[in-house]
Amino acid sequence: MKRKATSDDYDTEEVPPRKEPVFKTHDVRTLVQSTYYTQRVYINKGTSIKTLGQEWPFLFREVGMAAHFQKLTGVSLMESFLANVDKKGRRLLDFLKSVAAPKNKQVLDALIKFQTERGQSDGYLEDIIQMVCLLLALFGEQKENLFHFVEDTCLAQEVQMEKLPATPCIIVCGK
Repeated sequence: MKRKATSDDYDTEEVPPRKEPVFKTHDVRTLVQSTYYTQRVYINKGTSIKTLGQEWPFLFREVGMAAHFQKLTGVSLMESFLANVDKKGRRLLDFLKSVAAPKNKQVLDALIKFQTERGQSDGYLEDIIQMVCLLLALFGEQKENLFHFVEDTCLAQEVQMEKLPATPCIIVCGK
């Protein structure tokens, strides 16, 4: 029988922090693929993101999301994403900088802010971040609608879920 840990079980008044269990990637992939049909039923009937996160937590982890996407589309999410960034990313970034920025004040402002804050870094990750930020500006979207910023040292279990938007977002540690 399981019992809840109490402060009497430890030398101090504090209960030690709960550690997230570690799962093997292969096991998660197999689990997500074997329960795919039921996941689709929940998703297609409009179940809230919060409920989906509680019922299907692996769908919100990289390995689970990738396995679900591959089962749904037959395409490897990460391979496809990275191949397309390699193939089209530089061209998109050049377009946003040379064509969209001069014609769109929001894109120009985002570009200047990005270059001021980040410098002229040529990193692959920096290019992806810059593309996303410039695309948000091009389409008139607010960064806060996609990104939720938390402290540099914030752990996953410390994120205040009630402060997250109802729509999917990316949680970013730091500014």
